[in-house]
Amino acid sequence: MGEMTFDSFVIPVKMGIQSSIKDNLFPIFCVDCGREGETWCENCRRQFDVAGILFCPVCSLQADNGKTHSTCARANWHLDGLVSLVPYRDNSPLTRLIKQLKYHFVSDNADWMADILRIWLAFNSERVKFIFNNRIIVPVPLHRRRLRERGFNQAELIAEALRLVLSERGIEDNVSTKLERSRYTSAQARLHEEAREKNMLSAFKWPDQEVCPRAVVLVDDVYTTGATMNMAAGALKAVGAQSVWGFTLLRG
Repeated sequence: MGEMTFDSFVIPVKMGIQSSIKDNLFPIFCVDCGREGETWCENCRRQFDVAGILFCPVCSLQADNGKTHSTCARANWHLDGLVSLVPYRDNSPLTRLIKQLKYHFVSDNADWMADILRIWLAFNSERVKFIFNNRIIVPVPLHRRRLRERGFNQAELIAEALRLVLSERGIEDNVSTKLERSRYTSAQARLHEEAREKNMLSAFKWPDQEVCPRAVVLVDDVYTTGATMNMAAGALKAVGAQSVWGFTLLRG
């Protein structure tokens, strides 16, 4: 047995005390049932319907595993398909948790993320595993200015949770954070559809010195008009990606 040092004893104790103080000063309550103890309690997570949304990302009609319809694919459309967990609804616990992440900067209570993905995969693994096999998971990046404001990128948290649950099922995809947000843009939630597309023009860049993966899963929290994810997919395809699918927790 290794010798116990001062730091090996004191640091865990200090962290435990800090955690206890935080829990007492700022108790955590389930967004669904209101019970104290977890951001989203296990009982509520288990009852949440995560059947999955596999519709065309352009027309939002039923599609083969979420693939973009050939009749919907146009010259400036780059996303090959989209998989989402649930519809965006204001009163949904998942929607409220995403808003906490993005607008209240609550990133330290995201333990629910991997668990809800496990539940979703339990129902959908056969339908969607071809999307994730032998791909690189790329979170949609924030501009460094917004990253400084928020302190983290929620898409990276989702990407890491997705990588973890896929690995538990034998799918060993890696996460790459090399895609860059090269231009600061207005918040998409405040813009209408046409303005969103203009807002995202030339917003993404893959580093010139890096080899772009051929098969990518782009990850973000919410898909609405598709402007952000489509422009990110276009930036990847411009430098060598052959197939780019999207994955989000919510779909508007």
